[in-house]
Amino acid sequence: MSFICAHRMTLKSPTEATANASDGESHSGGMPIYPQEQAEAEHPLSEDPPPYLSNVDGSDQESVVNRIQRRTKTVWGSLLKSTSMLIVVLTLVTFLHYGYIARQRHQWTQEIRGYEQTRTVHKREILTLVAETEKLVTEKEKLVTEKEKLAAEEKELDGWYAKLQKKHQWAHEIREYEQTHTVLKEEIRALIAEKEKLVTEKEKLAAEEEELDGWHTKLQKKHQWAQEIRGYEQTHTVLKEEIRTLIAEKEKLITEKEKLAAGKKELDGWYAKLQKRRRQIRWMNVTDVGCSAYAKRRHTAILSNVALGLNPEQECRDKALSINGTMRTPTKCEEEMSSGKMIGIWDVASAQCEPRVSKREDEGRYKGTIIDVHDHDNFSKICYTMPGGVVYKGDGRFLSLGEPADCQSECTMKQRLFGDREGCIYWARWNVVDPACT
Repeated sequence: MSFICAHRMTLKSPTEATANASDGESHSGGMPIYPQEQAEAEHPLSEDPPPYLSNVDGSDQESVVNRIQRRTKTVWGSLLKSTSMLIVVLTLVTFLHYGYIARQRHQWTQEIRGYEQTRTVHKREILTLVAETEKLVTEKEKLVTEKEKLAAEEKELDGWYAKLQKKHQWAHEIREYEQTHTVLKEEIRALIAEKEKLVTEKEKLAAEEEELDGWHTKLQKKHQWAQEIRGYEQTHTVLKEEIRTLIAEKEKLITEKEKLAAGKKELDGWYAKLQKRRRQIRWMNVTDVGCSAYAKRRHTAILSNVALGLNPEQECRDKALSINGTMRTPTKCEEEMSSGKMIGIWDVASAQCEPRVSKREDEGRYKGTIIDVHDHDNFSKICYTMPGGVVYKGDGRFLSLGEPADCQSECTMKQRLFGDREGCIYWARWNVVDPACT
């Protein structure tokens, strides 16, 4: 950028110009009085003023050069000031830019820390979900127990329902007795009316006494029936209260049964999802490692596709693999420290891992040569777990050697480097308790 400063000439009257010219001073605007202006001030009314841009004495070239030099210096000064201001502005913008970048880096650092904290929280939530899964399994077992209890209670309710049906039958009979009682009341009223007539009709008393005796007997029976009916009414009231209580208890049981059904449905859905996740688990990279002990051959595999929320070690123990045509669960499970993968280990019986003792020597302790050792077998593990057999002492005694106390191999450096064990010598020593050595 560049800024051009244009100077403004201040116009003055001829009188002011003449006064300033006589003193040799500059105009109020800071510019000197040029010859043209001085000439016009001295000869304001002259007919032939000096030409423009010339002095009175005609030295016009010198005045023009001076003016051009002054204006050139002014323009270059303005350009230098503008350039300095531009440099200052660019420096300030650069500092602001670097400050903005520093703030952005600080903000990114804070976001990364926030992501790490969120990752830690997610790990904790996963552990919490695993604990909740175990709790849900325990609650499921409790729900199964409660379901069995509810089945027993439902059976008991069926018995109560049969009793209620009997009570309803009794209530129906009571209503029939009540109807009979009403009829009897009407009959009693009629009898009372007849009795009044009998009182007034004294002539018929003798003839009607026997009839009244019969009616009296009937009345006694009716009174007895009335007492029985009142007893039935009281029993009916008690039965109604018991029925209301049983109905309320049945409604509670129905509500609890619905809740248990909803819980069972939810647990069934959860269990189906769990089984679906478990079906996706696979054994990968099945490897025959070789003999791990006497008569034991080791196979390994990596457990893959274990979903979040499942226990890799437990899934490893439960997941079977076909080895030599037989489905087997791992002998043990180990987590690989470098990758965090779960490794399944199978130690399977194998006749290929049964070396023999070909020759035994009695050196105060027994030493025997081991044969049938393969190149890739772990001789140390096989030897220390193999049985030594039984030795006949010659005096009618037999000694059981048991497992060796020491196992050694004699191989050349070439055989050790290239893994070719053909020609290596393997032997073992047994320390046996022998009474003959005391």
